[in-house]
Amino acid sequence: MALKAGSIFKKVKLKDGTVAILRAPKWEDVNELLAFVNGLIGESNLYIEVQTKPTWEEELDWHANKLAQIEKGEAVVCVAEVMGYIVGNSSITKKSGVQAHVGELGISLQKGYRDIGLGTEMMKVLIEKEGTSEIFETSEV
Repeated sequence: MALKAGSIFKKVKLKDGTVAILRAPKWEDVNELLAFVNGLIGESNLYIEVQTKPTWEEELDWHANKLAQIEKGEAVVCVAEVMGYIVGNSSITKKSGVQAHVGELGISLQKGYRDIGLGTEMMKVLIEKEGTSEIFETSEV
């Protein structure tokens, strides 16, 4: 079953007392997601696929593709929101071809929201939602 855009998965209280809302992304998130990814660019200790700041149009294309994958049951995506701002983005995305039975896990967290349990909570949501979606046979973690 595909996830509904903006659906709230759960609210979590993190180790530092911060409350985060873990939910599915929605169309209206594109500007927040652009600010989020651009904030990660340039952090030398992080590995992320994007190495240069995307334009708004590039982010819009990426976001549209990700929402289409969710709708087709090819991805499970969870964003973390704190006080109206996206501070985390995570997904399990179905691979294609001979690896179509495998899901690839990715989690990105804004500086200041690492090492307080947010990534762990997001991974729990992804695994739970992936397990109910019946789209993957295995997940590589």
